[in-house]
Amino acid sequence: MHVNFMSYGNLLRTNKPLRALWLGMLCSSIGDCFREVSVLALVISLTGTGIEMAVILLLGVVPLLFVTPMAGLLIDRYDTRKLMIGADFTRALLTLGFLAIHTANRIWLVYTLTALISVISIFYSASRLLLVSSVISQDNLISANSLFTLTSGFCLACGSISAAYFLKINGRNISFLFDSLTFIVSGSLLLGIQDGQRVVLSSHCRKLSELVLNYWEDVKRGISYLKNNPRVHSLLLFNVTRFIGSGALYMLLGVFGAKVFQAGDSGISAFYASFGIGIFVGGIMAKKISERLINPNYFILIGLAVLVEGVFIMAFSHINILFLSLFILTIAYFSRAFFLTFYDALIMYLVDDHFRGRIFSVDKVFTYTTMSLAMMACSWSLSIVSPQQLAFITGGFLFLSGILWLIFVNKRGFSASLSPVIIGALEMRR
Repeated sequence: MHVNFMSYGNLLRTNKPLRALWLGMLCSSIGDCFREVSVLALVISLTGTGIEMAVILLLGVVPLLFVTPMAGLLIDRYDTRKLMIGADFTRALLTLGFLAIHTANRIWLVYTLTALISVISIFYSASRLLLVSSVISQDNLISANSLFTLTSGFCLACGSISAAYFLKINGRNISFLFDSLTFIVSGSLLLGIQDGQRVVLSSHCRKLSELVLNYWEDVKRGISYLKNNPRVHSLLLFNVTRFIGSGALYMLLGVFGAKVFQAGDSGISAFYASFGIGIFVGGIMAKKISERLINPNYFILIGLAVLVEGVFIMAFSHINILFLSLFILTIAYFSRAFFLTFYDALIMYLVDDHFRGRIFSVDKVFTYTTMSLAMMACSWSLSIVSPQQLAFITGGFLFLSGILWLIFVNKRGFSASLSPVIIGALEMRR
């Protein structure tokens, strides 16, 4: 596997605004890993149960259902640089609130801060995508977004591992202070960037209530479009089904690290690091492999990816050796990266340009809802079955989903062969 990192270096060296955005993202992403591991460890130490962990993870997802529509509308109409700076400094202050939590009767404050940071982060991440497109040329758009994708996987993997050692040596309070500092650094780096986006207020959407109504009207039109495009709505339904397994497994990572393997903070960070490593390497390999296959059917490839992920999750559930379980889990996420790569490419390829935004919105609402419900069901199920049994059930569900999808695709005769250019373009969405 060969990745031309020199091209990324040249791009950063010659584009100061992009360099500032990348450094800011690098700082805040590592800080995020420190905070997330610290919060999960804090909750376990205060309560000793997996239910509160599930609530924390849900609070990182559920608010997105309500905020995403408004965030998109506001970002299109205001200075994205100022929104990002405001989001960074606000998150820095909110993170300091975790320093006041020392007893179980303040668990409500953990919930509140987690939800607020999740809401503010939506404005930051969406604004960053828009700002990146304004500071680079079209020729470098794919390279720049590829750089951010690789950096995200790197930060998740390395940040999670580093967080465990940092917590062990310095404690959670220092970890929260470090995360707050990374937000301040990130926001400060953005002060010298000019927003290249033109600020436009729609004449027929001046009121916030009217903006919301227009958003939901767009969603309805997107659903109508889906009804008339079986390949597209079948893909979306398959993705929603897959998120049942993804939501349950994501919640189980912390449980396996802290409870099953009794590894504490180190265990939590190790399992989330495996997620980052698998996605990072799998994302690169998916693009490489797609360039070498001759006219593959990507409908079949995404089914195989889910099937393989399910097999390795079932294997993972029966392993009681920490390092081996992490290796197997990394391979499972490696397979998931293939699904994410090919699924995004198929949606971009099949959906008409003027419907993509609405289809993406419908997709996000459905998948966030499914993931939230799956995480809640998983937390409830832990009072009935063991984490190992639940992981095996999750893997079996993914395996069966992949099998049924392959049968369905063969029966309906769905096919799509994409060029490497389409596969590369998906990096613009990460």
